[in-house]
Amino acid sequence: MSVNINISNKAVYTLITLAIVLVIAIGINAYNSGGPPSTMGHSIEEIEGVQAKITNGLTACSGANLAIKTINPDTGAVTCETDDVGSGGIILNSNVYTRTASGDTPLGTHAFCFLTQIRNLDGSSSGINGGCEVRESSGSWTLYAYGTEPTCTARCVD
Repeated sequence: MSVNINISNKAVYTLITLAIVLVIAIGINAYNSGGPPSTMGHSIEEIEGVQAKITNGLTACSGANLAIKTINPDTGAVTCETDDVGSGGIILNSNVYTRTASGDTPLGTHAFCFLTQIRNLDGSSSGINGGCEVRESSGSWTLYAYGTEPTCTARCVD
């Protein structure tokens, strides 16, 4: 007993081409060269990296007695200037504010405040059970932590 299948050359070549394209698409999707899985939005490492650059830049400006000219929120680059013209005269406050576990810590009245670090109680930055926010209301700032494990650190600029 035999079964005859009649398929035109065009159909066979089409099926082979589709199979090759499918294999290539799956291979491209699966290839990650041992790196971490891709994330939607920004990973905690990217956010902390920008925050660290901002903190370092502000500390450098403050340490050199320079005014802050610009802060690039995308890269964290801080530009200092010597003449204080156009900067509004803001300087980095020397206080470092920290909040551990849920609740809020009043930061006072400042030009602006920003998060510098989000860590677990054990000091790691992976798998944080909670989060941190810096909130402003009528010029007064608050460091807010939620969840059970975050340690949040903020700095302010006057």
